[in-house]
Amino acid sequence: KKGGLLGTLMKTASSWIIFPLVFIFFLLDRGEILHFFMRLVPNRYFELAYSVIENVDEALGKYIRGTLIEGLLVGISLAIGFYLCGYELQIAILIGAVGGLTNAIPFLGTAIACVLSAGYSLIAENIQPIVPFVNTDNLMLVSIGVVMLVHLLDNAIFQPLVVGKAVNLHPLVVILGVFGGSMMFGFAGLIFAIPSIIINLSHPDIGGRIRLWL
Repeated sequence: KKGGLLGTLMKTASSWIIFPLVFIFFLLDRGEILHFFMRLVPNRYFELAYSVIENVDEALGKYIRGTLIEGLLVGISLAIGFYLCGYELQIAILIGAVGGLTNAIPFLGTAIACVLSAGYSLIAENIQPIVPFVNTDNLMLVSIGVVMLVHLLDNAIFQPLVVGKAVNLHPLVVILGVFGGSMMFGFAGLIFAIPSIIINLSHPDIGGRIRLWL
């Protein structure tokens, strides 16, 4: 059991390290990866491959831009909420920034913001809340309430208006896609479920082109 648990922990840790690094390399890439793979494509399939890659790049670009704006709105909302509860400004901004950055991974940002705010509420002593009913005794519950409220705002307003408008995707599709992706492919499915759905729905002809290619 210990070996199985250790193996599971190592596998999870490696996923948390590898996938963010891969994402960073893709963000920093200036076309070298694309050029490398395009050199492997036979000449008769070059135009088809280039067309498919352009469509994928357009869909993912919209998704990434929408997700970054959504994360920014979530981070600002968290920081304002924590500051109103009496957090020091630097702490409120820090937890809000972490929650906003990790919000790109579905459900992870909310969980991390809950843990960080709950941890701070346990060590906070002299708070000066702007909201009158907040004190050190109920700070943890109020902090978690702030996170849940921002999560609801994200699902009801930020995501539909920002990400949903950019990629024309219903929030229910996002929830079901993330759940199904995580069930079938674990952490990788959690990360790549939404981009895969966006590519398929935004450009349904891609699958037909690939099948024709094969």
